[in-house]
Amino acid sequence: MIKNMKLFLGLLPVLIFVVPATGQSISHLKLKTVDGKRFEMKKELGEGPVIVAFWATWCKPCRKELPAMKPIYEKYKEQGLKIVAISQDSPRSLSKVKAYVRSSGLPYIFLLDPNGEQSTRLQVKDIPYLMLANKEGKVVYSHRGYRDGDEKELEEKVAALLQKE
Repeated sequence: MIKNMKLFLGLLPVLIFVVPATGQSISHLKLKTVDGKRFEMKKELGEGPVIVAFWATWCKPCRKELPAMKPIYEKYKEQGLKIVAISQDSPRSLSKVKAYVRSSGLPYIFLLDPNGEQSTRLQVKDIPYLMLANKEGKVVYSHRGYRDGDEKELEEKVAALLQKE
């Protein structure tokens, strides 16, 4: 029994680190858009699920993940799906964020979290990091990192969530 307890205690930090976002709410998010407008998540909820993607211009996997989600958005936008991309770039690289957003042509809501306050509040440690929330704003799935093909699992989660709602 002591051996098993040591194993469990050894895994406990990993378990806590891997699943911290599930069950949290994103309804409190209040940030600025890349255009400087005020954004309140609470006002965006209610129509369908929301994918929140934490990213940065200097993060190569992030720049792959964001466009990889576009087919999911196109397929489910009529059912209320929204994608909110929150930049973790510093205030000094704001111009890079704006340039990326303009050139990407991605139809998402792009927000800024230059001091990392919201990512800290939501226990985001690494990027890319995404959360899938239901229409009430409760996080039902989260994922850290990106590899080609991860978007397939995300689409399965979105489809399953839409069937529930």
